[in-house]
Amino acid sequence: MDFDDRPEAAKRLEEARVARGFKSARAAAEFFGWKYDSYAQHESGLRGLTRSARRYASAYGVSEGWLLTGEGNEEITSVPLVSWVSAGTLKKSDGVTSAEIERYVPVANLPRGDWMALTVRGDSMDRVAPEGSIIVLNHADDTLLNDRFYVFSLEGGDATFKRYRSSPRPMLQPFSTNLDHMSIPANDGEFYVVGRVRRVITDV
Repeated sequence: MDFDDRPEAAKRLEEARVARGFKSARAAAEFFGWKYDSYAQHESGLRGLTRSARRYASAYGVSEGWLLTGEGNEEITSVPLVSWVSAGTLKKSDGVTSAEIERYVPVANLPRGDWMALTVRGDSMDRVAPEGSIIVLNHADDTLLNDRFYVFSLEGGDATFKRYRSSPRPMLQPFSTNLDHMSIPANDGEFYVVGRVRRVITDV
């Protein structure tokens, strides 16, 4: 095994890059528009990354403090981003195949679970997840709790991201500033829970 004598911050930078789904430093630099030579020197440890840490942390979805010092002991999980929340057929029995994965999203400190990510399309949940944001859901958590957020697969295979309300009768409710969106009756046998949404990632 080769000895890696790079500074710990450089090692964490590489770890965050790999977790974000980039196989090489050049691929990441080209994607984000960074100068490759400068980025490669940061990852190799030839240059300190204090001035650039915030930019890299934002791009890779980690905290600046963790990147620089390791503080918080964040455990990064690479979550597969597989689809839009309102498009495609999601079958409960099928696992995610590599062909369906668009990229990986690094998410810190997730509990144990079967995690997947979906991009939000539309404004029916914009009070918690604006269009274009990414929701992270636990495919293993299908226990319905009142006022929690889930992705459901409806009859016919369409997926929808909604808040579950158990009373006065079960409903899948929008959580939106657009009052045109309507609640959907949650009749048994007409939907199943794809997973409970536990994180929302939004750029500002």
